[in-house]
Amino acid sequence: MVLDAMEMWKQLEKETNTNIFKNTGLLVVEDQAPHKSYTQHLNAVKAVRKPHAVYTGSEINDKYAGAVHYEKSYKGMVELGAGLLKADKALRSFQEQFKKFGGIIHDEEGVIEVIPGDIITVTTNKGQYRTKRLVLAVGPWASKMLKPLGLNFPLQIMRVNVCYWKVKTPGVFNGFPCFIDCSVEWPIYGLPSHEYPGMVKVCKHGGYPIASPEDRDLCKNQDDIKKMSQYIQKFMPGLEAKPSIVESCMYTCTPDEIPIIGTYPNYNNLAYVCGLSGTGFKLAPALGKVMCELVTGQPLSHDISPYNPDRFYRKPDTYTDSTSNYRTPMKPAVQAKSKL
Repeated sequence: MVLDAMEMWKQLEKETNTNIFKNTGLLVVEDQAPHKSYTQHLNAVKAVRKPHAVYTGSEINDKYAGAVHYEKSYKGMVELGAGLLKADKALRSFQEQFKKFGGIIHDEEGVIEVIPGDIITVTTNKGQYRTKRLVLAVGPWASKMLKPLGLNFPLQIMRVNVCYWKVKTPGVFNGFPCFIDCSVEWPIYGLPSHEYPGMVKVCKHGGYPIASPEDRDLCKNQDDIKKMSQYIQKFMPGLEAKPSIVESCMYTCTPDEIPIIGTYPNYNNLAYVCGLSGTGFKLAPALGKVMCELVTGQPLSHDISPYNPDRFYRKPDTYTDSTSNYRTPMKPAVQAKSKL
């Protein structure tokens, strides 16, 4: 699906004459044998025959002198075709194309109720709509939307601290790629300077549980920033030890960090996608295509059996990989309504 999404991002760039993708490469590093996560990344890249280069810890230090310093026991791989997406330009380009093909965007319109059926009714704070097909892609509001419909999935909203660290010496991080360090309990990831010139984005891939998306700004826990600061001091000497800017975002996570995709029982015209666990944006074009195929009854362009919500409710020995069996096993309430 990532490969499909990459091609669609390129198509969007061409159609809107907008530079959305920045090719930086992706450095994946890990300490301690057997380097399991690193090996999984490397095998995945080899499987799709993408250009890459492998390095020892010392070679990484030489290649990015002054920026990072890893132990000799580290292994590293750079996926040369990887990079980052410029989120603001991506969203704007999506909206432009959506409106070009007749779509209407309803900003600041909160959904109050969804009633499934052959004709689906959606009530908002500004009106009521009836439609033959509906896709629910509501991020951290998924539980609030789906539970009243009888779809009770194990979703946890996480508030994530997003930190930007100032470069000590200008130019040291020029050419530095995106990176992931799989050695720590929660992987550390980073992106080269983009949002804020002269700063590098370094964050923990994970956060703190919150009960509702409305609670995001009530959570003030910053224990992870202390740990990241220790990481910066040890492995990234080219950065200041304290973040200059701290923002926040939200993940909606499943227990296995694999998304959930399905259709409402008895009504395939209502589909949902949730639990993307912090990795959904890059897949947006391909996910959108799959969701369209689901609600319109077209053949699926991707195998979505790994995203079957049944996996959380079946015994492991009864699970079967079947693209035709992706609906939740739970019985929906009669005339179920979803309120948000």
